[in-house]
Amino acid sequence: MRPRPFHLLRPRTLDEALEAWNAPGADAALLAGGQSLVADLNAGHRTVGTVIDIKGIRELDELALSGDVLRIGALTTHEQLAGIGEGDLPPALAAVPRVARTVAPRPIRVRGTVVGNLAAGFRGATWPALLGAYGTTVEARTPDGRTARGDVRDAVRFAAERYVVTALEVPAGRKVGWAEATVRASGRSCRVACGVRREDDGTVTAWLSGLAPVVVRHENVPPADEALGELARSAVAGASAPARTARPAGPEDETELWRTVVHTVLRRARNDLEEEAA
Repeated sequence: MRPRPFHLLRPRTLDEALEAWNAPGADAALLAGGQSLVADLNAGHRTVGTVIDIKGIRELDELALSGDVLRIGALTTHEQLAGIGEGDLPPALAAVPRVARTVAPRPIRVRGTVVGNLAAGFRGATWPALLGAYGTTVEARTPDGRTARGDVRDAVRFAAERYVVTALEVPAGRKVGWAEATVRASGRSCRVACGVRREDDGTVTAWLSGLAPVVVRHENVPPADEALGELARSAVAGASAPARTARPAGPEDETELWRTVVHTVLRRARNDLEEEAA
């Protein structure tokens, strides 16, 4: 299926992109990697009057380590992160390239961007949980040219308010454990992803994606199996069935399925953290 005709702009500066995206009456969309936008346009799920191709904006093309902070520009692809060598990052950031290699098939990794993955708000997406656990800062430029900052949960809001998310800053302060699983419920496959970080008091902070429209942070969680099981029960109970499956509620036994999957992902992420710390 062919998309409806649209006007294509290729701004060379961030200011030009912001002006076009926020022009009065603009029916526009940003194009970086295009993995979601192009698919939606081709399938007729979305129509726009203008596509703003930001791939030519050099200040967004950044991937650099500054001290103990990894800065990921808006045009950085999954494959670029996957290609980082083991000795090129602080040990605490080892999970970033490791997860990048598994986030999607290579044809998608080559074109899809990390920032686009965050801003699109995909349910069960990999990066929000992992980067949330790292304490990543999301940097964006507002329509009036100011710089705004938030955590990974703000990326979707920034995009909705027509900010341009310019970069992510990932600190190497603490090691992070990681796990994910795919479950088939109500006739469709759904992903649950989890990143965990150990705090000074021995508890962990867990970031879960897949149960709600945005990633959810759970603090002060004891790392014991029993406590993680209780978190799994409360997390599933707090997510409505449509939020979990994007369909009406299925059989009651699906609730237990979700609890088991979430508990398993939490335990695997904790175990991964312990292995990283060993």
